[in-house]
Amino acid sequence: MENTFADQLPLIIQSFEQQGLVTRTFRRLDIARQLVIIDAIMEESSLHGPAEMNIKKVAARADVSIGSLYQYFHNKEGLLNFAIQLTVQQTVAAFNTFLPYLDQLSFQEAYSIYINSGLEWGKEQQQFVRFFAKAAYQEHPELEDSVVTPISNCMLQLVRVMVQKGQESGEVRADVDTEAVSRILHALSIALGDPILLPYLNKYFQVNDESVPMTQIFSSLMDLLERGMIKPKENTERHP
Repeated sequence: MENTFADQLPLIIQSFEQQGLVTRTFRRLDIARQLVIIDAIMEESSLHGPAEMNIKKVAARADVSIGSLYQYFHNKEGLLNFAIQLTVQQTVAAFNTFLPYLDQLSFQEAYSIYINSGLEWGKEQQQFVRFFAKAAYQEHPELEDSVVTPISNCMLQLVRVMVQKGQESGEVRADVDTEAVSRILHALSIALGDPILLPYLNKYFQVNDESVPMTQIFSSLMDLLERGMIKPKENTERHP
C-alpha cells in the first residue's frame, strides 16, 4: 500500500460514518486516539476471536470508558461490524492494488509477486491478518459470509485473472483447466503464506524449517509451475 493506514484513516472513518458504522463523535477524535481505539479492538478480537470480543477488555486496552465506546459505535454489535468492515475493506483494497499491473507481467512474475507482496503487506498489517485468521480457522458461521468469503473471493479472482491472462498471452498452456488450476494455486498461496504470517500454523503445514528455507520452497514452486503449466518455448535455433 502506497499510503500508510494512518494516512488513509480520515477518509475511511468519513466513509464509515456515512454507512453508520461509527458516529460523528468518533470521527471528531484526533487520529492518534482513533488508532489507539482501533488497535484495542483488533487486538482483543484477534486474541479471543471476533465473535467473543469483550467490550470491557476493549475499553481497558484503549484506556477509555465503556460509555465512550458506546458513543463511538452505538453497541457491541456495531463495534464488531466496524472491525469486520475495516478488515475486509483494507485487505481487499490491498489485493486489488495488484490488478493494474497484471497486464505488464508474465504469469510466473505475477504469481510470485502476488505471494511476496501479500506476505509483505501481511507482516505490516498483522492486526488484520490475525482478525481474519480467527474468522477463517475457527468455526464461526456468522463470520464466514461477512469476513472469510469476500476476502477469499478476491484472492481467488486475482489468481484466476493471472491464469486467464497467461493463457491469452500464450504463456500458459491452452489445455490447462483454468478454474481448477486457479483454485489449486489459490490454495497453494494460502498454504505457503499463512504459516509465515501465523507461525503456529507451520506445525501443521510444515512448509519450512531450518533444513528447507523459504527461498528453496519458492524456487521449487516456480519450477513446478513452469513444468506443469507453462507452454514450452519453441526452439528457434537454426541448424546447418
